Amino acid sequence: MVMKKYILSLFAILAVISCTVESIETIKDETLPQPSSASPIVFNLQAKHPDAGTKAVKDGWEDGDAIFVFFSNVAAPKFLKMIYSGSAWTASEYDGSTETPGALGLKNGDAGTMRAVFLPFGSDATVSADGTSSFVFNKTYYAYYLTATLEYTVASNTVSGAFNMTIPDDYVQFFVEDASAADEAYSLGCDAVIPVGVASISSDGTVNETTDKTAAHDMPGYAYSGGYLFSGKLTSWGYGTNYYFAKSKADGTERHDYFVTGKTLASHSSVKLPANGDSKWQAVGSDKLVQLTDDDYNSGLWWHTCNYGQSVPESVGTQYQFNETNSLGVSLPTKEQFELIINSSDCSYTWITVHGHQGTVVKASRGFLFLPANDTYTGGYWSSTEGGDINYAWYFNVGGSTHKMENVSRNRRYPVRPVTVRPVAIDLGLPSRTMWANMNVGASSQTEYGDYFAWGETSGYKNGKANFSWSTYFDTSDGGSTFTKYNNNGGKTELDVEDDAAYQNWGSHWRMPSKEQCEELINSSYTTVVWTTVDGVNGRLITSKSNGKSIFIPALSNCDGSGIRTSLSGSWGYCWTRSLTGADTKAWYLTFSSSSVWVNSEDNRAYGLPVRAVWVD
Repeated sequence: MVMKKYILSLFAILAVISCTVESIETIKDETLPQPSSASPIVFNLQAKHPDAGTKAVKDGWEDGDAIFVFFSNVAAPKFLKMIYSGSAWTASEYDGSTETPGALGLKNGDAGTMRAVFLPFGSDATVSADGTSSFVFNKTYYAYYLTATLEYTVASNTVSGAFNMTIPDDYVQFFVEDASAADEAYSLGCDAVIPVGVASISSDGTVNETTDKTAAHDMPGYAYSGGYLFSGKLTSWGYGTNYYFAKSKADGTERHDYFVTGKTLASHSSVKLPANGDSKWQAVGSDKLVQLTDDDYNSGLWWHTCNYGQSVPESVGTQYQFNETNSLGVSLPTKEQFELIINSSDCSYTWITVHGHQGTVVKASRGFLFLPANDTYTGGYWSSTEGGDINYAWYFNVGGSTHKMENVSRNRRYPVRPVTVRPVAIDLGLPSRTMWANMNVGASSQTEYGDYFAWGETSGYKNGKANFSWSTYFDTSDGGSTFTKYNNNGGKTELDVEDDAAYQNWGSHWRMPSKEQCEELINSSYTTVVWTTVDGVNGRLITSKSNGKSIFIPALSNCDGSGIRTSLSGSWGYCWTRSLTGADTKAWYLTFSSSSVWVNSEDNRAYGLPVRAVWVD
């Protein structure tokens, strides 16, 4: 904005009437305009920006920046607004939202104090009176501000001076890179920081900050220089070295958390947090999962970021007795899975407050969890592991300095933090580049059988199928004499994805293996196949000769028309292929015992066998 120039000129009116040389008449008693006793005030004001390095990004004035100036002897809502043009400041007088030349009413000899306030994201703000003598902005910008005071005296119709703008005490600023940043689309919450803003300016020039926010309230983010700028004031106890940030989308559809250790947020400091795409920002929510350690990654173990039934990590939720957890329909961590994070050198434990709720952050090499305390000082979480006594079960006791497993009464009530086990594709360095799953379909570990499926059926024993015979088989209506879809007489001889148990239960990247893939898996040129016992379960350990990686397939029997053939458990193992044999009643499968392993074609395809899947790009 360019300051209007006010120039008062004295115009002399001279009337000369020319007459003939014989008659010249002088006009007398004409009233002429007189010089004014008042001239417009010129504001020759400058503003010094705080030293570079005290703010995360911006360290100087930019074109369009506005500074609001309030005079101690001028009542609200009249003020001066300074606009930076890129090289200089110009000033205009305002009466509320209206630019009004001379609105301040200053004259030579007037003296007092000026208060300058800079709102980095409020250059288009307007000011009004609040019904008393204070100035209020039309919008509260929850962001840092700069301020300064300066004594002035009007001399020769001029107000001169330079404001030395300063940052409020205990102010801290955060910057998160985001090329698509838009004002207030995201907010940032941290229990060590209070969102602040200018609430009003008193008639004596005092800056009154907002008081409607407390620590952990969200700070709105403002788009600046390819990212979001967040700012607030440190709490009196906010000078530690462990901080938990929660970045939320304004419409409530997204939240990412970030936990950092070893960073002190000092007064007047700046902190550059990771960019949006950085792995340190962790998506949290009722359906969001995280892996903590490399052991989790290799086993396919994923931890839920929230307690059962909750949508934010800091919410405890319902607390259950041990026997009640069975009906929730979720998997709980086993005692051994809890012990992995208890004993792992990758994991550290920090007692902290997240959005007003105390609890423990478990930070590991791949991610972190916040486990809210279910009372003032400690948190307890049920495992899925029963105790040695029918009345006891194992739970994870986690508190300020405690993280251990304890065997306690099942009648105690604790919250539930679910886990999900997802399959992992293991690269065994095979010539075909086939990668094999680390567990059977339906299993949660490599030693579980998972589920038994009839060949071409996608719901199995765990879904309630008990009779694996021709009378219940999907592809025949005459007891196995003829087959509708899969046969060697014009039908299909390899399963479609709609009939593939791996594809239908695990998703589009998984398939049941072909006969050839199974033969490659046990080829002595590529792998070593040994009979062994893992966690008390017999089976075959198949180890790559090229890279040393391995998978374990448990020997856990199959199902016939009478159900699970328990007599074979521990002695024989099976896995379907997706390939039909030359006989319509049979399909190829991998089978093994303690003495041999081969691809077989003897069992009827109506029988229930486990499925070990392969990865498909």
